[in-house]
Amino acid sequence: MSPGQFPEEPMSSAVKAVRWFLATAERLTPGDASLLNVNNMGYQYGEGVVETLRTVNRRPVLLERHLERLSDSARFLGITLPEDLSPIPAALDEILPAEDSVVKITLSGGGSGRYMESNGTAVLAVQISPYTPPLEDLYRKGAALATYSAQRSATSPLHRHKTLNYLENITARREAREQDAYEAIIINTDDFIAECSMSNIFFVLDGEVLTPSIESNILPGVTRGAVINLCEEHGIKHDERLMNFADILFAQEVFVTNSLIGIMPVQEIDGKGFGKICPGTITEKLTDLYAREILGL
Repeated sequence: MSPGQFPEEPMSSAVKAVRWFLATAERLTPGDASLLNVNNMGYQYGEGVVETLRTVNRRPVLLERHLERLSDSARFLGITLPEDLSPIPAALDEILPAEDSVVKITLSGGGSGRYMESNGTAVLAVQISPYTPPLEDLYRKGAALATYSAQRSATSPLHRHKTLNYLENITARREAREQDAYEAIIINTDDFIAECSMSNIFFVLDGEVLTPSIESNILPGVTRGAVINLCEEHGIKHDERLMNFADILFAQEVFVTNSLIGIMPVQEIDGKGFGKICPGTITEKLTDLYAREILGL
C-alpha cells in the first residue's frame, strides 16, 4: 500500500481539547492529566473501554447509545463508573467547536497494583479532534475488503466490548492496507463471518438486509443498531444470523458501518465483486435515511 492511499482517517488530526474525570462509584469528578499515571490499569494491562462518535452541528450523534454501551462494558469488566454520566454531555457542550468533530471517550481502570488489584476508581477522558470525512470516491465507487489471515475466537467475551486492547483490530487493518484494501473482514474460529477490523458488515441478498448476529461474537456497533432500526421502521426486510462465505456468495450489495464512516458501500471482497452496481439500491436508500434521520442532514 502506498503512503497516502487512504489519507482520510477521521481521527488522524491532532487532539484539540480534553476533559479529565476521576470516576468513582458515586460520581465523575473533574480533574486533569495527572490522573493518568504510569500505574494505571489501562496503561499497564489494557483494562478499559472506549467509545468514538462524531458530531454534526455540535450535536454528538447517538451519544446516549454510546454512553449506554460504555456503562454496559464497564459493568461487565468490573471497571468503576457511576450511573450518572451527565458530566460528559455537559463537558461536550462546553468544549465542542462549531466544526464537525470526533469525540473519543476513554475509560481506563484505576489501581496501582497488579492484575486484579483495584483501588475502586477509574480515569475517564473526553477528547475532541477535527472530523475529516473519508474520501468521497469510497462512497461513490465502494471500498475493497480483504479477509484477515488469522481467525478470531468465537467464544472470548472481550470481542463484544470495545476494550483498550485493540491490537488485534489494528493488526488486521494494517494487513488489509498492505493489500490496498480499505478494511479487513474477520472470520471467527467457527468459520462464520464476524465483522471488520473497525466496522460491522451487512449484505443484501434478494432484497433482504443481512448482518452477522451477536452470536458470531461481534461488537454490537451503535451504527449497526441504528441501521437495523431504520430497516424495522421503514419496512426493509432484514435479519441477523450466523453467516459464512457460502451464504453471501450471491449477495447483490455489501456495506460496512461505524460511527465515523456512517454507511460505506463495498465494491469487492478479496477481489470478488458484488452486484451490477455499487452502491446498490438498498445501500443508497439506507444511506439517505441515515443522513436524514440519524445525522440530521
